[in-house]
Amino acid sequence: MTVTRIGILSVDEQRKRAMEIASGERKRNRDDPRIYFPSMAAAGRILSDDNMALLRVIREQQPQSVDELAQKVGKPQSNVSRSLHAMAPYGLVELKKQGRHVTPVVTFDHLYMALL
Repeated sequence: MTVTRIGILSVDEQRKRAMEIASGERKRNRDDPRIYFPSMAAAGRILSDDNMALLRVIREQQPQSVDELAQKVGKPQSNVSRSLHAMAPYGLVELKKQGRHVTPVVTFDHLYMALL
């Protein structure tokens, strides 16, 4: 089971933390969040109920394309694609190109949010 931990840190705090890890001043703990959002508002936009529903359908039904996912959730393909592209930089979903198709794949089994 893959658990992805999410944290809330300002951009300055994220940068400082990354520099401390890179310089060896700090070590990453196994339980440290893997994904950081700069605010609860930012996390709320990406982890919205609609986006979490998309991730659930991907994990449970394993659609082979964004078009198939859009059909399964009854939403326009452009909206589903936009949502997936918003989540991908955070590592919540991978978009694997297979020829002309893009297959969405969820990268975790459970999310855990740590408020720091």
